[in-house]
Amino acid sequence: GGQSWTRCGSGADGAGPVLEARAEEGLFASWPRILRYDKEWVMLYHAFNGTHWRAFSATSTDAGLSWADRRLALDVGPAGAFDETGVGTRSVIKRGDHALMVYEGVDGGGTF
Repeated sequence: GGQSWTRCGSGADGAGPVLEARAEEGLFASWPRILRYDKEWVMLYHAFNGTHWRAFSATSTDAGLSWADRRLALDVGPAGAFDETGVGTRSVIKRGDHALMVYEGVDGGGTF
């Protein structure tokens, strides 16, 4: 056999996203990554507002069934920086009591 999965989104019968994109995030949210810290789960994802990619976070205390405390986790860098246009795909690991994030930066020319 294999693994069986059950949908647990926001809609009827578990259909739908676990998070809806918010106006302050932009047009959509994507590429979620989840870490567990003791009894809290942290989801990092990025969103695009039509101009910039930025990283956001949300937390869950019920094993990912619901998400709250959504906030900007990492904004774009200053003009001229390697990430002045965006914070793209990320990878995060726990490192002691902290998290280490490596991410893809998008410069002003739109290159990764």
